[in-house]
Amino acid sequence: MNKLLRFVALLIFFPNFSYSDPIPYTDDWGLLDETIKTELQFKNSNFDLVLKVNNNELLLISNNKNKKIYQFNDDKFDVYIVSQNNEPLIYLFNKTLKNLFVGNLKNNNVEFVSKPWNFGVLKAIIEDCKKIESSHMFKHDKNYMLTKFKYSKRPEEFKCYILMYGGRCELVFNPSSDEYNYNDKMIITDAFKYEGDVDEISYLIDSDYGACKFYNKLSI
Repeated sequence: MNKLLRFVALLIFFPNFSYSDPIPYTDDWGLLDETIKTELQFKNSNFDLVLKVNNNELLLISNNKNKKIYQFNDDKFDVYIVSQNNEPLIYLFNKTLKNLFVGNLKNNNVEFVSKPWNFGVLKAIIEDCKKIESSHMFKHDKNYMLTKFKYSKRPEEFKCYILMYGGRCELVFNPSSDEYNYNDKMIITDAFKYEGDVDEISYLIDSDYGACKFYNKLSI
């Protein structure tokens, strides 16, 4: 129902979008490369933590003590540590199997819990953004996630009509093959709900648009 109301509102307030021009696909995933680090830090008045990988083990360092919290296998992983209500959450994403595990820290112990995931490949998590909604009634906020999932391969509930910064989603095309429905940049809320699409990561970073900062990550 929310999607239907949003669609009707877009037709009322932005009728010309039905005649949008084609949008060449922009591959700017490389803008996220600078978020890849060799260790992650989480520090506030209650916590002073470091995450790092050694000998294929994920180590949690606190009070100068190392503790193994996860043993990696041959799969590819990304690891994030995010802040929720000033407490750390560890996101462990298996890129090979496209599985997400979230770990809560309790008494220096971490218990990872599997989260339902059908959003493609997790690429980045937003640490902070301008507290604004786009002119098309979409928003991005703290701990929202950026994922890679080709538009044409998604279930219908993850297919947008209007991009978050304008233009029709289905008109993004690959200039090399002339293939349409080619966008692959999804925004997922911190409650694991599909929010919408951006066609360029640069819009999220640009100070005139989202001015977003992303959490750093370990990439294994």
